[in-house]
Amino acid sequence: MAEHISGYGRQGTARFSRIMSSSTADIRTRINRLSEQLSGDGMRVLQPSDDVVASARNLQVQSENTVIAQYQKNNQSLQISFGAQGRRIEASKYPPAKPGALIISP
Repeated sequence: MAEHISGYGRQGTARFSRIMSSSTADIRTRINRLSEQLSGDGMRVLQPSDDVVASARNLQVQSENTVIAQYQKNNQSLQISFGAQGRRIEASKYPPAKPGALIISP
């Protein structure tokens, strides 16, 4: 007859077996995750729960990159706008000549 766990009979043995199977599956999952992290791709964090501090820092860097990208877009827009305004100012310095007028260069 099969050995039973501390007097619980067959139900205790079945329960113990389920717990051990579940624990073994959890351990395998953890081992697989660690193997993925140690593989050649260099990714230490596969999910935010793997390293909370690194995940928070990653979110901060992504946010900073978004801000920098917006600054670059704004800078480009301002350069275009200032260039157009500069051309208008230069054009206003020299009003168009009237038909038949003598044009003298400065």
